[in-house]
Amino acid sequence: METEKKLCVLVVVILFFSSLVSAGKVEGELKVWHKVTLSFDGPQTSEQATPNPFTGYRLDVTFTGPSGQTYVVPGYYAANGDAANSSADTGNQWRAHLAPDENGKWQWKASFRKGNMVAVDGDPQAGQPAGYMDGTKGSFEIQASDKTGRDFRGKGMLQYVGKHH
Repeated sequence: METEKKLCVLVVVILFFSSLVSAGKVEGELKVWHKVTLSFDGPQTSEQATPNPFTGYRLDVTFTGPSGQTYVVPGYYAANGDAANSSADTGNQWRAHLAPDENGKWQWKASFRKGNMVAVDGDPQAGQPAGYMDGTKGSFEIQASDKTGRDFRGKGMLQYVGKHH
């Protein structure tokens, strides 16, 4: 009986940590200046729901690069994850994008909050934790870009140099 209890607890712990590891799905070419998309399964909702997914929730992802640079990227409600092609207005997909500026290991941490007009509140602690991906974290490895020629991803960030064009 005692062995069965221990085995049951072990299975629950494994399932819990497995769900944390798969909490954010990293997609895209994992290269400098290429778009990296981080997708999450969040609350099932719709564009007309209450709370409204565009104002009643806020997803912020803090990305930290190999040199310690941090970028807080606002996320968004992506309906079913393919709304541009399917015209869906319901779903549970939430996303954030980053174009990493350096090779190496990048880390991320998600903050998912809910509350009245929390999406436009300047206080990062506004509202209350909304569960789902809130507090989840992970990492991914970025390689050098392989783009050349007219592809700007091979040239780095566009910068104003004080000249016309």
